[in-house]
Amino acid sequence: MRHPLIHFALILTGLALAACGTSSVQMVVVQPALLNARPYGGSVSLAGFQAMHPDYAEVAGQMRLELQQRILQSVGGVVALREYGGGLVAAGQVDDYSVRLVEGMRAQKCQEDVEVEQNGVKVKQSVERDCPMKWFDWHARVAVLLRVTTAQGQVLYLRHHVAEMTGKTDEQRDRPPLPKEAHATLQKLRAQVVDEMAQVLSPQRVQVTATFYDCEDPAESVCEHAVKFMANSQYDQAVAAYTEAIRLLTDAKVERDELAKVYWNRGVVYEYSRQFDLAIADYRKADELDPGEGYLHGVDSVERTRIRHEQLIDQGLGAQ
Repeated sequence: MRHPLIHFALILTGLALAACGTSSVQMVVVQPALLNARPYGGSVSLAGFQAMHPDYAEVAGQMRLELQQRILQSVGGVVALREYGGGLVAAGQVDDYSVRLVEGMRAQKCQEDVEVEQNGVKVKQSVERDCPMKWFDWHARVAVLLRVTTAQGQVLYLRHHVAEMTGKTDEQRDRPPLPKEAHATLQKLRAQVVDEMAQVLSPQRVQVTATFYDCEDPAESVCEHAVKFMANSQYDQAVAAYTEAIRLLTDAKVERDELAKVYWNRGVVYEYSRQFDLAIADYRKADELDPGEGYLHGVDSVERTRIRHEQLIDQGLGAQ
């Protein structure tokens, strides 16, 4: 029986057109932790989060609590959170949590009235010249240094997690106030950094998007059903639908590039259902039918997925 965590149980969050000629399925999959806690007793303790500026003290405490909650929600409960004595010890250092205005100057053409003398008479004349124009942007940035050691003090991980975003303000004002969305963005960036740190310490669910090519007639409706099957984690039905689409398009003698797209689609299903060798075979077949379209990058994707699959097993989320 396939374990739903190992096989990336797909949770439908929406179907949408990704681009002309393609359809997308948004799903939630399980990613392994960057650090495997099992060799260290499968447990972690959180030390304090240091604030490198007095203004960051409150958010440092909040981020520690948010990270603690994420570990408690670890997929499969394979990582135990301990107040003291965990096999892994994580500590944070909030280096930046700010929204700032960034200003600069640029030349802009403008009109200016000047007095000139014509035939002994002074008249006003409009002339064009370069005028300096001040501009303002806002810049939100969150930077946290995460340090993970063993209980004995050996450093296993030391890295800054940084998230940032820049937006425009009103150039016509002299040093405008920060817009409301700047502070809302700061909170989103904080959540992003916490997510990244949680993925270092424990397996987590993350959202991904799988893209499928649409099919030509006479297999168009069959491929539409395949996408719906995939969105509901019905791998076998999706494979059967794409296999039928391949038969229909082969019998119809469509162009090779159209047939290649369906082999690619079936390869995607095989990859997400952890049938790695079958996925590679379909990606290679797609490349054989339509060389140079980049289908072989699917083979690299399979190998990365295979590694993540093995890491999940190592972290205690093995097949049952």
